[in-house]
Amino acid sequence: MKRKLLRILGSLVLVGAIYTGYHFSRLLPLATGMGAKTLCSCVWVGDRAVDNVVKNELNIYPLSLVSYGVDRQDSSATASFLGMFKRTAQFRPGLGCLLNVPVQYVSGSGEYRVTPPADSILSNPWPVGNVVKKRFPEEIDSVRMKEIVKKAFEDKTGLRQMRTILVVYDGQIIIEEYREGFGPESKQMGWSMSKSILNGLIGMAVKNELISLDESSLFPDWTDVRAKITVDHLITQSSGLKWQEDYSNRSAVTEMLFESPDMAAYAMDRALLTPPPGKYFWYSSGNSNLLSDLLKQRIGEKEYLPFIYEDFLHKIGMYNTVIETDASGTYVGSSYTYATARDWARFGWLYCQGGAWKGEQILPKSWIDYTTVPSPASAEGNYGAHFWLNHGSNDNPNHVDGIIPGVPKDAFWADGFEGQRVFIIPSKKLVIVRLAMTRGNNLNERAFLSEMMACVKR
Repeated sequence: MKRKLLRILGSLVLVGAIYTGYHFSRLLPLATGMGAKTLCSCVWVGDRAVDNVVKNELNIYPLSLVSYGVDRQDSSATASFLGMFKRTAQFRPGLGCLLNVPVQYVSGSGEYRVTPPADSILSNPWPVGNVVKKRFPEEIDSVRMKEIVKKAFEDKTGLRQMRTILVVYDGQIIIEEYREGFGPESKQMGWSMSKSILNGLIGMAVKNELISLDESSLFPDWTDVRAKITVDHLITQSSGLKWQEDYSNRSAVTEMLFESPDMAAYAMDRALLTPPPGKYFWYSSGNSNLLSDLLKQRIGEKEYLPFIYEDFLHKIGMYNTVIETDASGTYVGSSYTYATARDWARFGWLYCQGGAWKGEQILPKSWIDYTTVPSPASAEGNYGAHFWLNHGSNDNPNHVDGIIPGVPKDAFWADGFEGQRVFIIPSKKLVIVRLAMTRGNNLNERAFLSEMMACVKR
C-alpha cells in the first residue's frame, strides 16, 4: 500500500512538473518581451531611471521573475529568465522602442526625426504653447475639486499609484498635479488610449477621402467571408474576428504585442468567429492595428509617419508625443503612444471643441458626432468609434441620464490599461486627464468622475 501511494505521489509530482514546465515555457517568452519593451520605452522615451521602472512597472508576476539590463551605448534594454528567453528592445528616434529590431524600416535609415517647435510657439499660453497660468473660474468649486484630487493620490492599498491629474476647463488648465518623479515634461504610456489617437488619424483619412467607413475587401488575403468586414466594423470593435484581450496570460493580444514583428499581419490571420460582421461587440487590439496598417497602405510608407506627426499631432501642439511602431514600421495604434499630460489634454480638448483648433476644423464635426454615437453592436451603448461613452442604451430605462450617475450623457473618454484616462465632457467644457499605474479596478473612476462633476456649478 505504501509503495502504491508513493507511485501515485510520484506520478502527481511528475504531472505537476510537466504542467509547470509547459506553463512557464509559454508565459516566460511573453514576460521577457513585455519586460524588455516596457523598460526600454520607460527609460528612453519616458526618461525614467531603470530602478524606478523595475520597482513600479516590472514588480508583478510574471515580470518579477525576469532579470533586466540596459545598454546605454546602443539604447537598448534586455530581459531574460535564467539566461533563457532573452529579448531585446532598442530605441530608435521617432519610432520609440522596438522588439525584433533587425528589420527593414519605413524610412530606410530606421528612424524618423521630429522637428521641435520654435521657442516662439512654446512661449504661448497653453494649449498652443506651454505657459500655464492656473486660476479657478467662478463656475468651479475649487476647494472641493482640490480635495478630490488630493484624495485620488492617496494610496492605502499598494495597488494604486496615481501619477498625474490634469484638469482643463474652458480651454485653460486649472489643476495639474503630479506624483513625485513625474512632471509636465514626463512622457507617459497611454496603452489603449492609443486607439483614440488612431480614431483621429482615421478621421483625417476619411476627411481627405483616403478611406471610407463603408468600404470592404480591405486586405488581399481576405478572400473569404472576412471580405465583408468594413472600416466601420473595425473601428467600432464589431469585426467578429476571433480575439482574446488578456494581458495576464498568453493570449492574442500578448502574442501580437510581444512576439510579432508585424502586428497587423498577426491580426489579419485571425478567423471570423462571429459572423456576420457588425453584429457583435468584441473588444480587440487587433482591429486597431489592422486600421493602422490600412492607413499606411493608403498614405504610403514614406508619408505615413510625417502624416501622423505633421498633419495631426503637431497641428494641435502635441510636440511631446511619441508614436511607437512595430518592427515593420507600422504605428501600434492599439497600444503604444507616449505623451505628456499636457499633450493628452490637448488631444482631449480638440474633441471637446468638436474637432476645431485655433479656428481650423482639424476633424470634421460630423466625425466627432460619428465617434460619440453608440455602435449598433454595443448593447450597453457604452462604445462608439475607439472611444468609450457615457451615453448608454436607449432601451435601458436606467440610462436616461447616462451610465454614470451625475455625469452628463455626452461624456466620452479614451481608456488605457492600468488606469490611463482622458475624460471629455463637452457640455461642461471639461477635460480630465488621469495617468496612473494601478492593479485591477482600484481607481474607482465612476465615483471620481461623479465627484468632479459636482464641482462644476453651471
